[in-house]
Amino acid sequence: MWPFRKESQLVTPPVDLDVPVTNPALVAAIKCFAESQDEQRLVGLLSELRRSVYLIVVYMDKTAVDKQPDSNQATIKKGSIIGVLEVEGPDGGRSLALFSDWDSIRKFTSDEVSTLVMPAKQAWSFAVEKCGAAVVNPGGLALPLDRDQVNDLARTSVSA
Repeated sequence: MWPFRKESQLVTPPVDLDVPVTNPALVAAIKCFAESQDEQRLVGLLSELRRSVYLIVVYMDKTAVDKQPDSNQATIKKGSIIGVLEVEGPDGGRSLALFSDWDSIRKFTSDEVSTLVMPAKQAWSFAVEKCGAAVVNPGGLALPLDRDQVNDLARTSVSA
């Protein structure tokens, strides 16, 4: 008998995918900061931006997916094309759209969409790679973030 046994390895996501993504503290921090941009509210906003979990809208028109039975997980096949939602950013260029929850997505679009779920560190790093800039909740009380702000968040955010 061979001493090694290959076991099936399930992917363990960095967040619990069975729990809906909601960020009431982030939404409240964005609202408070929009009302008054003082230092205390900025500190609170940055704290929430660095620890929240985000939804990224993806378009999977040309994506081949293997859905795992009895699971919320799926494997995207090699060669698939995945598009992410980009919006106009603070400098007029491309920005990654990040959403705090499904209600925020519904305020932006009524289209049927799929999402990626990403903790802060991964979301900000993805934004840096994809567009440089980002807009949180572009369908409502939007928070546009330029390249320098997104780079700072990518460096200082916590992993899940």
